[in-house]
Amino acid sequence: MLGGKKMAPGVKDAMVHLASGVLKNTGVVTTQVDGKWYVSPLRTYSGVLVSLLQGLQPGDIDYFISLAKK
Repeated sequence: MLGGKKMAPGVKDAMVHLASGVLKNTGVVTTQVDGKWYVSPLRTYSGVLVSLLQGLQPGDIDYFISLAKK
């Protein structure tokens, strides 16, 4: 349930796919400069975004498009 209302099956499936993509592929990107290690925020953020999108299935994208048309 989301906000006291039942979630549509398509939304639930898409959320499960998104979560699985993040859990499987998320990490922190670091770079080494002059022997020191730094976190690369932009590369880390873009990696999370790519992980989210990789988790989606073609049917999920179709479902989101159909919601946008309503």
